[in-house]
Amino acid sequence: MKKVFLISAFALLAAGCTSTVNTDPNANNNNPPIQPPQQTQPTTQTYKNSTYSFQFQYPADMAFVTPNYALLNDKVTELQIPKTDYPNTNFGDAAFSVSASYAKTLASCLAMNPPENGDGFKTTVQINGVTFYTTSGAGAGAGNRYDTKTYRTLVGAQSCIELNETVHTSAIGNYPAGTVTAVDINAVQSRLDQVLNTFKFN
Repeated sequence: MKKVFLISAFALLAAGCTSTVNTDPNANNNNPPIQPPQQTQPTTQTYKNSTYSFQFQYPADMAFVTPNYALLNDKVTELQIPKTDYPNTNFGDAAFSVSASYAKTLASCLAMNPPENGDGFKTTVQINGVTFYTTSGAGAGAGNRYDTKTYRTLVGAQSCIELNETVHTSAIGNYPAGTVTAVDINAVQSRLDQVLNTFKFN
């Protein structure tokens, strides 16, 4: 009789210790499902050109447009900061462009289609290990001003390469009084310089 009692007690104890796990994914519980990490878009992208073997990085909020400010014959590409980036100012637009042309010598490269009102390619700068000859100038007309920095070098099979930075603004007098303020040209130029400083030949 004692044996039967012990067996019955053991069976009841075992039944009381048994638990079940709810594996239903739709069941409510206190632990919300783990969300996968969200993919973020890169803040910069890379432009590559196989014809002249160069590349540069640019912010994703700048857009490519039909080249307007490039001075050499082959207007390769132009990246623009649009007017909408600086509302209620006299900002017109700003752009970083690359153009190219055949040149037998460095001297002929620097002499062709010089920038308007430039002071000549008298100084040099290093951009990622390559020497560029640089000049700056400003053109004006119909109440508009174009401040330009131009960089040129001769590479490869006598290819003259030009990098051009242009900031276009309008005279404050072109607008009704009190409707616009002067854009910070240095801030705009800094954005173009960020692109320029990533330019390199492959």
